[in-house]
Amino acid sequence: GMSAVQGGPFALRGAELEHLRARGFALAPRLRRPNFLSGYVSLYVADQPVYLSADVIFNALHESFDTLVADIEQHALASSLSEGLSGLHRALAGPSGAALPGETRVDLDTYLATARGLLEATPVEPVAGADAAAIRALVAAATAGTGNARIDLFGSPRDVDLSQMRPRGHYAGDPSRERYFRAVMFLGREGLRLVDVVEGRRVLRRRQLSAALALR
Repeated sequence: GMSAVQGGPFALRGAELEHLRARGFALAPRLRRPNFLSGYVSLYVADQPVYLSADVIFNALHESFDTLVADIEQHALASSLSEGLSGLHRALAGPSGAALPGETRVDLDTYLATARGLLEATPVEPVAGADAAAIRALVAAATAGTGNARIDLFGSPRDVDLSQMRPRGHYAGDPSRERYFRAVMFLGREGLRLVDVVEGRRVLRRRQLSAALALR
């Protein structure tokens, strides 16, 4: 097949041909393409021989998985998350929320309003006595996604890595996916820590346990 290669736009040059003869393969950085698809399309259009490697097959699978996950998140999970958070927040403002201890109501108000603010990208007002300014500050810090910070949640200070809130992968560049990413990362990373380890000792966080029971 070398006659077809050398007669086309991807013909190998002197040093590249020497590598091919010596090792049985050669890499030509000058022919680099930005991704597998671009490379294979270029070969196909030029009617060149094609070798399908395991890498390109895995790449196609992972690309399809990534697209599938993004579609499920955008068209199903994001709306379910929004409905769930909004429903919990409404319940907190209603009779069932009013029956909870005041401290637990404020804790959950802060937590839910922050998650909703990240997901909806609009200020969400507290409904059970939480500090609106503190909620806005939390949302702004998570949205900025830079550096380490110490925040107060459920009555306990915690050190957080805000860079983890910065959208990446298929989330980056799409505003709705970026909002979903920040909200899920906040809920996952800064969720209810029922037990912390402080100076080597396990500490039960009763306020967070109360919040978990209240959400339940």
